[in-house]
Amino acid sequence: MVKHMLDVTSKMKYIYILCLALILINCNNGLIYREKIIYPDVSRKVEQDTVIVYERTGCYGICPVYRIIIFGNGDVYYTGINHVKTVGNRHNIISKKNIDRIIQKFNEMSYFELRTNFPDEIESNILMVTDAATVITSIKLGNKFESISRYIGNEGTDNIDLVKKMKDLEECIEDIVNIRQYIE
Repeated sequence: MVKHMLDVTSKMKYIYILCLALILINCNNGLIYREKIIYPDVSRKVEQDTVIVYERTGCYGICPVYRIIIFGNGDVYYTGINHVKTVGNRHNIISKKNIDRIIQKFNEMSYFELRTNFPDEIESNILMVTDAATVITSIKLGNKFESISRYIGNEGTDNIDLVKKMKDLEECIEDIVNIRQYIE
């Protein structure tokens, strides 16, 4: 009888540990998933002259976290990471006309010249929110490359016109790839 009780106790401990492990894995699913992000096979696309990357990072709340890679041939790769309707990878194709519209937005704002003008440091008189996401836009056109991070919590910058141009560019990319189908 005592041996039988020990077997039952051992089995209960085993079941308890198994349940605890499953709960921990489930609670940590976002972190585990990030390790499993599958990036598109860019080895066959490296020769392309045009690559556009658009990324939204997380915040302390429920900001959508995702990445979009657009190639000059129209291939669009979406990776939903956290707080989005579609978690994982999706592929879509956009027209050459839409790629040209995005590139035109980059050119209209002289994107390749912004790095020296875009505020890298926060001025002391500006209120900064520390719980906001960052939007990262990058473009490779031929042998030119630029990448700019815009911290959404720093909307009070002295260069309001530049922030508006960045938002317009971001909205253009989001509209053309129809990001709402994945995040809302």
